[in-house]
Amino acid sequence: MYDFKYDEIRHRASTKLEDGLNGIEMQYDDHNLEIIWLKRIRHKGKYMVINIAIKDDWYDMEALGMVTASPWICVYDKSRRFIVDEFEPDEWSYVDGVKSSNSTTKKAYYK
Repeated sequence: MYDFKYDEIRHRASTKLEDGLNGIEMQYDDHNLEIIWLKRIRHKGKYMVINIAIKDDWYDMEALGMVTASPWICVYDKSRRFIVDEFEPDEWSYVDGVKSSNSTTKKAYYK
């Protein structure tokens, strides 16, 4: 779930992290230690990408599925080649449907 304002427009949604569903894309980092989930949305002719990184290191089963970096938003120009802005959402939360101890919010993440 995310909630933020950009250019005086509020973007607020809840989405399931499933590859190919509702503009969601899954990517692995270079070492397959994290899954990076990307959600694409439009904003006044610009293109926004919201991303969140989740631990996918099977050698660390205790931390598997935990958020490893705060969600981040990149705003691209119309060509989708140049980042014109980037920031962390005002509010965000991650709910793990399999292991509830992995669920977190922005406030809890920074404690």
